Amino acid sequence: MIQVITILQNLFQPGFNTRQITFVLLAILQFVFSSAFSQTERGNPSAINYASKDDYRADRDVWDAAQDSTGTLFFGNAQGVLTYNGVSWSLFPLPKKTAVNSLAVDAAGRVFVGSEDEFGFFSRNKGRLDYTSLMHQIPENVKTFGKIWSIDTLGQTVYLQSLSALFCVTGDSLTTLLPREKFSFIYRAGSRLFIQDPSQGLLEIKNSRLIPVDTSGFFRQTILSQLAQAPGGNLFLFTRKNGTFLHTSDGVKPMTSALADLSRKYRFYAIENLPDGEFLIGTVGGGAVIVDSTGKILNLLNTNSGLKTNTVTGAFYDGNGSVWLCTYEGVSRIRYPSPATLFRVNQHFSGLPKSTVRHQGRLFLGTLEKFYRLSEDFSFPNMEKSGSSFFFSPVDGIKEDCGMALSVGTDLFVSTNQGVFLINKNGKELVTKSYALPLTQSAADPDRIFVGTYGLQSIYKKNGKWIDEGFYENITEDIYHVFEESERILWLRSYNQGIMRVTLEPGSSRKTKVERFGSEHGLPSLEFYPAEVAEGKIRWMTESGVFTFNELKSSFEKDTSFYQTFPGVPDVVNFIAPGKPNQIWITKDGRDGSSLFLFEKKENGSYQRLPVPFILENQARIQTIYTDHFGITWFSVTGGLVRYDPDVKVSNSASFVTEISSVHLMPVDSVIATHVFSQNDQNIVLNYPNNSLTFRFAALSFFDESRNTYRYKLEGFDSDWSAWTTDTHKEYTNLNSGDYCFRVKSVNALGIIGKEVSFKFVILPPWWESWWFRSLVILFFTWIGFMFFQSRLNKLKREKKAQEEFSRQLINLQENERKRIAHELHDSISQSLLAIHNRAQMAREKSNQPDWIFKQLEVILSSSSGAIQEIKQITHNLRPYLLDRIGLTKALHSLIRQFKETNQIKISAEIDDIDGKLKPGDDIHLYRIIQEILNNVQKHANADHLFISVESETGQIKIAVRDNGVGMELSRRKSGESTGGLGLEGISERVRILNGKLHFESKPGKGTSVKISLPSGENHD
Repeated sequence: MIQVITILQNLFQPGFNTRQITFVLLAILQFVFSSAFSQTERGNPSAINYASKDDYRADRDVWDAAQDSTGTLFFGNAQGVLTYNGVSWSLFPLPKKTAVNSLAVDAAGRVFVGSEDEFGFFSRNKGRLDYTSLMHQIPENVKTFGKIWSIDTLGQTVYLQSLSALFCVTGDSLTTLLPREKFSFIYRAGSRLFIQDPSQGLLEIKNSRLIPVDTSGFFRQTILSQLAQAPGGNLFLFTRKNGTFLHTSDGVKPMTSALADLSRKYRFYAIENLPDGEFLIGTVGGGAVIVDSTGKILNLLNTNSGLKTNTVTGAFYDGNGSVWLCTYEGVSRIRYPSPATLFRVNQHFSGLPKSTVRHQGRLFLGTLEKFYRLSEDFSFPNMEKSGSSFFFSPVDGIKEDCGMALSVGTDLFVSTNQGVFLINKNGKELVTKSYALPLTQSAADPDRIFVGTYGLQSIYKKNGKWIDEGFYENITEDIYHVFEESERILWLRSYNQGIMRVTLEPGSSRKTKVERFGSEHGLPSLEFYPAEVAEGKIRWMTESGVFTFNELKSSFEKDTSFYQTFPGVPDVVNFIAPGKPNQIWITKDGRDGSSLFLFEKKENGSYQRLPVPFILENQARIQTIYTDHFGITWFSVTGGLVRYDPDVKVSNSASFVTEISSVHLMPVDSVIATHVFSQNDQNIVLNYPNNSLTFRFAALSFFDESRNTYRYKLEGFDSDWSAWTTDTHKEYTNLNSGDYCFRVKSVNALGIIGKEVSFKFVILPPWWESWWFRSLVILFFTWIGFMFFQSRLNKLKREKKAQEEFSRQLINLQENERKRIAHELHDSISQSLLAIHNRAQMAREKSNQPDWIFKQLEVILSSSSGAIQEIKQITHNLRPYLLDRIGLTKALHSLIRQFKETNQIKISAEIDDIDGKLKPGDDIHLYRIIQEILNNVQKHANADHLFISVESETGQIKIAVRDNGVGMELSRRKSGESTGGLGLEGISERVRILNGKLHFESKPGKGTSVKISLPSGENHD
C-alpha cells in the first residue's frame, strides 16, 4: 500500500506527460494485481496426527468430536468416548460397550453421545465425568432404532438422528419424531438445521417440529450426502452421485466447479463451519476440503499433505485455531486459520528448496533440481495433486542446484551449476558459465552484481545489456557469501576456508588486495556457517556463537552486544534474517529440527521477543529465510516451503483453563481427585501415612501442546513459585502434617496465560505427634537423661580412680627407677671411680717403679672403659640416643638386633621405613612400646619364636607382634608385671597418647598377639 501511495504522489508531480502517466497507471494495476495474488496464494495448513497405537490407545476408528466448556475434547471412538486435555487421553466405555458415532454439547454443558441403540450424556460431578443413559425415556416401539448417526443442537434442544427416529431432548424431557420413510443426517446451514426424508423432501428442524422446505421431486429422487450455507441465504447441496447443486428461491441448479467434480468422485460425509463463512468437508476417500463462502476450494487435505488417511468421518472447529478431524486412522488436527501454510516437497515441486524471490509480484523458487514459478489453477486434477489452487511450475532450461535468485528491476537472475541465468521479457540467457553461488547487487553501483563461485566475479549492465566482467584476482576459494561494506571493500565467506576482506581497485580493474582470516584471528574454526547484516553490522555465525570483526585488534571476537540486543536468544544461532520492518528472525538447529525466534524493535530502540504464531513440522530444518515486499516471509525447510503471512491472525487468543487432571497417593498410586478446573470445594483430609502425592496437570490450549509451560507452588511447603517448565507432573514426598494448597499456572505457545487452578488438602498429624505420645516421650527422655547422667558420673568416677591408680603406679615406677639408677651409680659407677682413684694415688706414690705403674694404668683403663659403658647403658635406658642419631626405623632395627643377641628366641621382623611418619617427639613412644613388648616377651613369654612387623600404609602405621609362648589369662593380668614397669597399662597409655588403637589377645598355652594401629602424617592429631 505504501508503494501505491508513492506512485500516486509521483503521478501528480509537475512535468509528467501522458505517456508517463499511462506507465504509472499500468504500474499501479500491476501492483494491485500482484498484491491481490500474493494475499490469496497459500499452501496447505500443517497437520498433526494422533495415532491409536502411540497416543490414545483405543480403536483407530474415530467418528465425531466435541468440546465442553472446560476445553476438554471428546471423540467418538469404536470403544467408547475418548477425552483429551492436551497432555493425556482417557477412555470412557458406554454401558453396552458399543461404538460412539456422534457427539454434541448442549447449552447446559452436557456432552450428548449417540451409539447403537443407546444414547445419553456425560456431565461433570465435581469435575468427574458421569454418564446418564436416556434409554428409559424412549417408547418401547422405537428402542431398537439402530445407530445415532448425527447429533446437533439448536437453542435449548438437542436433536439426535437415526434412520428410524429423530429424538428431541429439551432439559429432562424427550420427544420422538418418526419419518415416513427414513431420515438422513442432520444438516446445519448457519443457525438452521435441516433433515431429509425422501417421502417428504427437505425439512427444517425447529422447536422439535419438522417443517417442509422443499417437497419438489429433486429431494424425493436425490439423496443428499451433505448440505452447507451458501451466499444470500441459499444452500449448497452435495449429493452422493450427481454432483453439487445450488438451492435458491428459484429452485435447484447444478454447479460446475472443482467442488462439483470432487463431490461426484467422493462422498461428502461431514461438514464443519469455519470463520469468515468458510466450511470444511470431510469425504470418504478424498480427504478434507476447505471451501470459501462462494464454493471455491481453498485447500484439499489428503495423504499428500500430511493426513494418515483420505477418509474423514467427522470434523470439529474448536474456535481457537484448530480443526479436529476424525478418521479411520485416528485423530488429525489442522491449524486453521493459520498464518503459516506449507508447499511440500514432491507434492508441489521436487528437490530441497534453497531460495525464494518475489519478482514483479510473482514468487519464484529455486531447489536442488529446478527453478519454479508459483502459478494458479482451479482445476480439479491440480487441486487433488497440490492441495490448493496454487502450484509451482518449472521454468524450462534452468536446473541443477538453483541456489539463489535476485530481482533487479525487470530482470531476474538465478545462480545455478550451469552459471547465472538472466530472465526478463526477452526470455532467458546464460550470462556467466561458471557454477554460481551467491548473488549480491552492489549498493555503491547498482548496475554491478557480484557473483560467488570458485572465486569472485561480477556482471555489469552496460548499454542496457548485462555482461560478464570476469574474475577478480587473488581469490580462488569457493565463495558462499558476499557483503559490501563500502564502495571498494567486500567481505567474503568461503566454504571451510575462512573469511576474506577484499579491497577493490577503482573502476573495472580486476586487481584486489585480499586479507584472509582464520583461527589465528579469533575464529573458533573454519567451519562454514551463514552470515547476515543485522543492526548495521555483519554478524558471523559460528559453532561458538555470533562474532563480529574488531578493526582495532584486526581479529574476530564474540559479539556480546548481539546477545544484549536480542535477550533470550540462544548462545549458538544458525540464521539471522530480516523480517517485516523492524523485525528480525533468528534460528537455531537442534536434534528435533530448527527453532524460530522473532524479535521486534520497540520505539526506544531495544528489541523484544514475540511469540511465533506457527510451528514448523517435526525435524524440519530451515535452509533460507526471505521476506518479500508484501511482508510475507518464506522459509525454505527440508520438508518444503513455508509461507508465513503475519496479517492472518491466529484465533487461539482466548483464555483457557488449567486443569489438575489427577492427584495420586504414592507409592500405592491411589487416585484421590480428578479433573479439578478451579479450586476443590472441600479440603481433602489425608492420614499421615498418605503424605506423598503426585499432581498431574494440563493446559487446555491446543495451539501446540508441547510448548505449553507451567509453574506451580505448594503453599505450606514451597517458599516460591517454580521456574516455568514443560513438565506436566510434580511429586511431593514425606510432607509434614498441616494445611496445603497446590497451585498451578500455565502459559501457551502464544504467551497467553491460562486460568489458575488450585487444590487444597490437609495431612493429619501422625500418632507420634499426639499430646499423650509427646508427654510419654518427654518422660522417657527425662528418665534416659537421668540414667545417662548417672552412668556418665559413674564412668567419670571409675576413670578418676583408674587415673589415680595409674598416677600412683607412675610415681612408684619413677621412685623405683630413681632407686635403680642410684643403686647402679653407687654400686657400680662409684666403685669403679673409687678404684680408679685409689690406683692413681698409689701410682703417684710409687713413681719410681715404672713396671708397677704401667700395670696400674692398664687396670685404670679397663675400669674407666667399664664405667663408660655402664654410663651409656644408663643413659640409653633414659633416652635412646640412636633415635636422634639414626632415626626411628634404624633404632628399631638396632633394638631388635640387641634382643636377638641376648636371647635364644628366633625372631622374624618386617619393618617399613616410618621415619617422619609421626610428629616430632612421638618417636620415643613408639620405640618404648616395642621395647616394652620385647621386655615382656623376654621375661614372661617363655617363647622360642617371635614375629614383629611395622607397616606403613596410607595414613596409618600398623604394628603386629606375635609369640608362641605360654600366654596368660587376661582377666588375671596385673599391672606392672613387666620389668618393674607399667606393663600393658604403660603400652595402652602410650597408644592413647598417639591417638591409636590397641588390640591384645592371649590365652594360656596359646601365645600372645599384640596389634596396634597409629595414625600417621596429616591424619595424626
